[in-house]
Amino acid sequence: MDEIAALVLEKERAREAAQASGLSDVGFAVHWQLNRDNALTAAGLDTVAVAHEVESVVAKFPNWAQNADERRRLRLNLYKPVIGLPDEQRKAAVEQIMQVLERTAED
Repeated sequence: MDEIAALVLEKERAREAAQASGLSDVGFAVHWQLNRDNALTAAGLDTVAVAHEVESVVAKFPNWAQNADERRRLRLNLYKPVIGLPDEQRKAAVEQIMQVLERTAED
């Protein structure tokens, strides 16, 4: 029962943070996912700034989910907001962003 209460509390906190952030649903999902990665936050990654940049990049490639070329170009452009990270963390961050985008595209 405590786990359910903790999940409800976390969901409520996320909802409040999403409203206060000014990010789109997709942008907030990216921020939330990256912010939960301790290695990325320890590296000093500004997850809100990355989320804003991801929103801009996604807007440039509106058909990425259906078009392989746009998908490739989208992925390539996702490296720019995380370029300051070490190589392995940069790859992991882009992979996490793509996973979020893929999940939100299915909705």
